[in-house]
Amino acid sequence: MLPVRRLAAVIVLALGAFALGFAIAPSGDGPGSSRPAGAGPARTVAGVPVGYARSAAGAVRAAGEFVRAQGSPRWATPATRRAGLAAMATPTEAVRLDAIARRAPSQGPDSLTAALAAGRPAAYVNVPLAYALRSYRPDRARVSLWLLDVSATATAAPVEHYRTLELRLVWRHGDWRIAAMAGRPGPIPRGEGAYSTPGSFMRTLASMRWFDAPAP
Repeated sequence: MLPVRRLAAVIVLALGAFALGFAIAPSGDGPGSSRPAGAGPARTVAGVPVGYARSAAGAVRAAGEFVRAQGSPRWATPATRRAGLAAMATPTEAVRLDAIARRAPSQGPDSLTAALAAGRPAAYVNVPLAYALRSYRPDRARVSLWLLDVSATATAAPVEHYRTLELRLVWRHGDWRIAAMAGRPGPIPRGEGAYSTPGSFMRTLASMRWFDAPAP
């Protein structure tokens, strides 16, 4: 686990890098720094950024924003989760993803889900770190995302997971939608130092704003 200050810096830098379009080049030649012009999103529906260009850049942008949207506290509430899934996925995939979320264990009173439901301090963020556009046609695309998610509450030790998600997108009703999504652990870098205590982790984050939050 990373110390809280370094972990906060990783979150801030990763959020900023994705917002600016920095990612691993699909060709495998190394980091790129171009932002897809006009890729979207154009608006927000049920807390989900939607309205993407019918292009390879639009498909990649949609995949990343859909995954980031799932890091919202809104996902802890069944009704808002279903509304969000309806905005980003095909009807069949929305039902499947909601069923997976409902079957996920709460992991006890100190869990993120329990803390959010009770209105206690909690933090959760999904950060796409890199992508690969595996295939593209005007009506479908396949995108791989490597991401970091971090969760913490005031009483449970902060936890980080590195995952790779495979998303199959289709063009439906004038926008990109998730038709299938699956994930696997890793790749996982070696950790550095001891993890922060729950209290110090939450106190530090309480004094900060997420990198993409509106300015005060």
